[in-house]
This record gives sequence, structure tokens and C-alpha cells, in this order.
Amino acid sequence: MNREMAQILDVEPDAFAAAFEATAYERFTGLYGDLPSTLREIARRSGRQPSDDQLEQATAARRRLAHTSSSEALPRRR
Repeated sequence: MNREMAQILDVEPDAFAAAFEATAYERFTGLYGDLPSTLREIARRSGRQPSDDQLEQATAARRRLAHTSSSEALPRRR
């Protein structure tokens, strides 16, 4: 998931992963606000200034991947 967002934001994947991990507390407490603002801050910490279009694409990817991952984890009803 992080790798795809990093690619969209034109951020080196390891730098993105490190910034993502380093901001765990801030992300969980909502310090950065919404998801696009959070991704902007993570990209900034990784040395990039993504465009609004990149942020929109990365946000859509994150939501799509999170939805796919969570729906796969749910047991299926018979």
C-alpha cells in the first residue's frame, strides 16, 4: 500500500515508509487533518511537494487498497 502511494507521490519508497512510520502518533491523533493533508506532510518529510492531482490519486489508491484489504479479511456469509 505504501509503495503504491510513494510511487504516485514521486517519493522514494523507503523514505516514504520511514516518514509514514515516524508520523504514526500524529496520524492516529488526527494532527494533520484529512488523508490528503496527511499524505502531503509525509511527502514533505520525504523531500517532495506533491501536486494536488498526485494527492488526489494517492488518496484514492489508499482508500481503494484499504477497502480491498478490509473486505478480504471479513468472513464470508454462507
